Amino acid sequence: MIDFGVIANRLKRQKELDADSELIRQTLNGNSRSFNQLVERYQHQIYCFILKHVPSEKAEDLAQDTFISAYESLEQFRGDSTFSTWLYGIAMNKVRNHLSRAPEHRYKYVSADFLLERQSRESSPLERVEQTLQLTYLLDRLPPDLKEVIIFVSLEGLSYKETAEAMGLPVGTVRSKVFRARQLLKEFVKESE
Repeated sequence: MIDFGVIANRLKRQKELDADSELIRQTLNGNSRSFNQLVERYQHQIYCFILKHVPSEKAEDLAQDTFISAYESLEQFRGDSTFSTWLYGIAMNKVRNHLSRAPEHRYKYVSADFLLERQSRESSPLERVEQTLQLTYLLDRLPPDLKEVIIFVSLEGLSYKETAEAMGLPVGTVRSKVFRARQLLKEFVKESE
């Protein structure tokens, strides 16, 4: 049976990829407004990704640095991966550099006020805050390499291939790290019960 929803999503994604390619081409030809459109398209995703690793007061700066670096090195983008995957890789490097220089920020939690602004349809704001804090606590217990892959795959929704490209790892390594991270998270949950 044909799943038209899957086909529609693939067609939509292909249009976005084609649009990204055109905006990149225009930017490389000197049209900086085209890059602004790429920033508008991906700034929320990149900011939220970075926010999962660092406090909100630092996430904006790192997101901005990510786009500055992307703009400055756009000529190096070969198109082997999607533009968004390439951006995630730059963002991950910015986060790693920040954490290696300022390890005291590594385990700092986002304020409850910030989390209350983002209500879930399934649960109350307080329940959502508790779930987020518990997830943050569990993720922080993982070794950094496992935390990174599980965030890319499970929270950001990147495929194993996209995660591998963003992190510069073989796909098989990403698969095994995701498996190990999930096993450890299950153990952590059992310990806390």
